[in-house]
Amino acid sequence: RGAVRNPRANRVAGLRAAPVLSWGDGVRVTLRSSCELWQVYEPDHAVCIEPQTGVPDQFNRDPRILDPGESFGAWFDLVLG
Repeated sequence: RGAVRNPRANRVAGLRAAPVLSWGDGVRVTLRSSCELWQVYEPDHAVCIEPQTGVPDQFNRDPRILDPGESFGAWFDLVLG
């Protein structure tokens, strides 16, 4: 087997619009989330875009502390069209 190339990974913040994936045959997927950060991962054979609630090591840098009975949630939608 040949050498494995390291995939490209980037973190994106401050988008002005929801990310959209589109293919030449007209297929479009719009990604929407309550999260402000997105992780973009591009190995040779695919692409992965996922919302994130915080930066790496957020738990140690600036943890989100919830009071008893308090909850935290986030949502993520994929819209085909």
